[in-house]
Amino acid sequence: MTDVAARKEWTVHEAKAAQRKFERAGGDPVDPAGPLFQWSNLHTLDELEARHGKGDRMALMIAIRICANHDLVLPQWAALAYIRAFDAVYNYRTASWDEVLGRQLAKGGKLKAQRQRLELRFHVHSEVCAAHRLGQPIDEGLFDTVGRKFEINGSTARDYFYDVNRKFPYLNPTQDKKHLQKVSKRSVNTRRT
Repeated sequence: MTDVAARKEWTVHEAKAAQRKFERAGGDPVDPAGPLFQWSNLHTLDELEARHGKGDRMALMIAIRICANHDLVLPQWAALAYIRAFDAVYNYRTASWDEVLGRQLAKGGKLKAQRQRLELRFHVHSEVCAAHRLGQPIDEGLFDTVGRKFEINGSTARDYFYDVNRKFPYLNPTQDKKHLQKVSKRSVNTRRT
């Protein structure tokens, strides 16, 4: 197996090529430390930094989890934020981790609904994509059909599908060349800064 470290400035095409090379060298296609997963999550870390900067404290915990899971170096913003949070708890400047890291579930949130969303969103996305590859349009009728399979309503299936597309644009089955060019331009702009 090869040791290919993903680079954020890659285009989606370069990331996919690195993933193919990784797999040809014996890498597991679903290894979270594979180049495509790493590349995607390097961009996710940027989004998490912005969310954290706007006060979303849970973004820090997500960033730590992503780095641990995908064999990525913790970005400086996350390292500093974690140290500040840890020191606040360790030195008794705050009473709980929730105060510095945020609550996983907002008050009044429904644990079962959040777990269901997490567990089903990729299954729903996969079913919609499979039907689309067979020529079925992505529309309300398809979401209703897929929803019934997973015992959810069509609008929930639609929300799950678009949630995955938003978070993982390279999985979008209707992704066109304009989107790929946009990702590539963003990568080039990142390279210059």
